[in-house]
Amino acid sequence: MCNILTESEIIDSDGNSTYTTIFSGLFAEISLSKNSNFNLYVHSDKGLFGKLFNKKNKMEMDSQDFEKVFDVRTTDKIKAMQLLTSDIMEYLLDFKLKSGNKFELTLKNDKLYLRFHCGNIFEMPSFKNNLDKNTLELYFKYLDFSCEITKKLYNLVKETEL
Repeated sequence: MCNILTESEIIDSDGNSTYTTIFSGLFAEISLSKNSNFNLYVHSDKGLFGKLFNKKNKMEMDSQDFEKVFDVRTTDKIKAMQLLTSDIMEYLLDFKLKSGNKFELTLKNDKLYLRFHCGNIFEMPSFKNNLDKNTLELYFKYLDFSCEITKKLYNLVKETEL
């Protein structure tokens, strides 16, 4: 797990550089015990992601509340339904509503990737008190969510025939 900042650099005809942030936040890569042999993408940024990928591999979900917040795309809808159980969808939705931040969950082969659009959380700004309770609680929530969703999905991957 680490903080990542990715930027695009555009150099104009005078040689001046302009940087645009593509992603700034927390990224995690988790190895699963079993090769899932399919791709699953769960994104809470319905606007940009939906425009980029249109309806390709889009999956309709059973939960209307979940559907309002997340776009789900997969290469195998049956396997995706085995992993996106009602309790997993509820857990993802609850975290999104409580955190208020966009995030993505991607399952690709034997890897689980998490991206949280939360800025740089591991480097405290110098003007903030390092022991600020709200800041520490927020950081803990991201770490706790990452561990819990990993455990839940890991167990489901082990139990199902993916």
